[in-house]
Amino acid sequence: MSRVEQSSLQKNVASKMLQWKSVDAAMSYYDKDSKENVTLPLPFEFVVLLKDYVSFNGFHEATNKGFWSNEVKNPNDMVHIRCGNDIVKSFKKSDWKTVKELPELKGCKYTQIAYVSATLPEDDEPQIYRIMLNGASLTGGITVDKKTGKEHADQETDGWIRFTNKLCKTDANMLFKVSVVINGSKSKKNGAVNYTLPVFEAKELDPDDKETNDLYEVQYKQVLDWFTYYNAEQRKFDANPQAAATSTTDSEAGEIPNDENDI
Repeated sequence: MSRVEQSSLQKNVASKMLQWKSVDAAMSYYDKDSKENVTLPLPFEFVVLLKDYVSFNGFHEATNKGFWSNEVKNPNDMVHIRCGNDIVKSFKKSDWKTVKELPELKGCKYTQIAYVSATLPEDDEPQIYRIMLNGASLTGGITVDKKTGKEHADQETDGWIRFTNKLCKTDANMLFKVSVVINGSKSKKNGAVNYTLPVFEAKELDPDDKETNDLYEVQYKQVLDWFTYYNAEQRKFDANPQAAATSTTDSEAGEIPNDENDI
């Protein structure tokens, strides 16, 4: 940001929010112009730039509106959840378990936000995007045998949490040393509800591709610069949460249509 732009509202460095859509068994993003979900072809490959932030997103059936919140990192960070454009709940990130069952938050989900570098069909080179991971795509929708109380087999890498935990078991930074590829999906069932989740796989990055690896470093720094600005603006907002929303809180997530199969 230049000297003459320092008081200007900044736009999120990630141009699109991507999400796994269970009914389509694919990654997609919501196109605000066409008001439709655009499905991305598999395989879908991306490199993780930053994974430290979470938000709270979902769909409130009673009002037919989307939930969305600011992105937070630390336990004491203030979360402001909106339904549509109205703030319905503010709380510390660490207090989510105590508020998540409130009626006004029914349908709202804890969401991991990953800032990634990926090449969509219309891109000439990798661009910065956000991936929103919640429900089964995050947790794996782990199923348990009702008779034994034990988990069914072959679930050790189901969902983002288990995939990354296993990947980083011996090297905490391994997630940043590989690209992640979604080659397909896995079907599961919860009661009468059938759903799908992405199958994540790790792929070794080419250490000799200096140009692309240097691009990832530049994009990583761009994300860090964005959050330097974002967090400063968020502290101002925390002091007066009823003030008009700025570009630091992005309504894009709240406009994603409901998909009842996204558990």
